[in-house]
Amino acid sequence: MTAEVMAGQTADQPAIKTLTGSTTDAPGTIVDALKYAPSGGDICTSINATWAHAMAAPVTSPTIDARGFIGAASCGQQPFPTGAKGRLLLGNVWISTAFSINVPAGVEVLGLGVSGANQDNQGSSSTPINTVIAASTSGFVGAVLEMGISNSGPQYGVKIKSLSVDCLGSPSCTGIENKLAGPGSTVEDVTISNAAVNGLRVTVGNPSSGPSATYSGPYRNITIQYFPGGCPSSSCNTSTTNGVTVDCATINSACPYVVEFDNITADATCPIPNCNPTPAAIGFNILGVPALLVNSHMENYQASNIEVGTSVWPTSGVKIENVSFNSGGGVLIGGMSSNITIVGLSTSTSATLINNFYPTRGGTGQKIKGKFLAFYAHGSCQNISSCTNGSNYLYPLISSDGDKLTNNLQWQLPSGFTY
Repeated sequence: MTAEVMAGQTADQPAIKTLTGSTTDAPGTIVDALKYAPSGGDICTSINATWAHAMAAPVTSPTIDARGFIGAASCGQQPFPTGAKGRLLLGNVWISTAFSINVPAGVEVLGLGVSGANQDNQGSSSTPINTVIAASTSGFVGAVLEMGISNSGPQYGVKIKSLSVDCLGSPSCTGIENKLAGPGSTVEDVTISNAAVNGLRVTVGNPSSGPSATYSGPYRNITIQYFPGGCPSSSCNTSTTNGVTVDCATINSACPYVVEFDNITADATCPIPNCNPTPAAIGFNILGVPALLVNSHMENYQASNIEVGTSVWPTSGVKIENVSFNSGGGVLIGGMSSNITIVGLSTSTSATLINNFYPTRGGTGQKIKGKFLAFYAHGSCQNISSCTNGSNYLYPLISSDGDKLTNNLQWQLPSGFTY
């Protein structure tokens, strides 16, 4: 194999190569996808061809440098050939795709950086800010980026970093979804915009049942936002819109595998005054998974900023620490939840801690005056099969045993606190 230094290479920086011949080379070779772009090929076709050529050289784990693609770019096929491992570098580009891009095991996608906090700062498809991967049509279905590939053995080490994803308000679109990639798989330094279903969804399951997001993470430094015009009310102001969802693969079941989320900002506030209506339903939705949510902020999700479990989905072992929200719904703890710890929750005076313990009551909101130190929710009925008292079995409580028969929710607070 011969190596050709590209014009403009900076001294002391790794060489960018084109590959010829069949001589082996050490893993880590950087290959320029633009220089090897097939005639008339889009960015994804070029990446796929370059990667396949590097693998045939053979190079075990190449770095495919696609930073030479600038401005608007289309994606006509999956960019990763079968068996691809290594790193993909993306630059100042807006990649439009009509299908989910599946990032396989052992691949890191590294962008130039995230876009801004509103549409002006994000730019456009012709003049993007940093790296954007976006749905290309209003009929887009699924996730813009899928972590892992089904029916391809164990999925691990999928990393997505330093880029923006935009669903453009497509009513069936999720930004990033991980239901397959396990250990070593992370999302970091990412902005997700205008996702009508989920900004980020992580689904865990029993490892013996096949690939899932079990043991993946952490997920950190992630911003979820919505733009006026970018996410119309018909798409994003619905009961199925979530900023982040972490759930068990088996509906209404518990999956005892911890997933960590750190520095998540999910803001359903439109950045332009008088944007009507404000999306969306739930900021951070935890269903059946002992998730850890720390150092985060939820804003203006009208149903609830944070929701833990439901009246039929057992959820336990959740810890929420140093999280704030100033408007929208509060924290809703579902009736089958237990061992829920909330520490350092900072709210405005209008925020609420909500209980959904008694569905026959329709749930009640308790206003919290200012900031408080911590709440601990516990209950004795985690498994639906062990509950035999009809609707009255839903009695996890806040730091007390309460009165199951009269459905009175009792509070126990440190001395000097009121509610």
